[in-house]
Amino acid sequence: MHCKYIPIRTEYLNGPCSRITYGLAAVEEQDGYTVSLASYCDLSTELTPVEELANLCCTLQPSFQHLGDLIDDFLAAF
Repeated sequence: MHCKYIPIRTEYLNGPCSRITYGLAAVEEQDGYTVSLASYCDLSTELTPVEELANLCCTLQPSFQHLGDLIDDFLAAF
């Protein structure tokens, strides 16, 4: 199974205030549709580290089932 790892953006609205965070999703094409296999929100308020993690995952192709472990390591690095 070949996954693609992509950054995801979440915007939280609270009245006039908003907050944007970035996470990571493992997706796959199935029958012409993009299907989310796993996703983790709120990893960073900065896009760059999440993009770097997504690029690393796309290169190394870890199983999406181990994405939680990779996320734990990513968060521990901060």
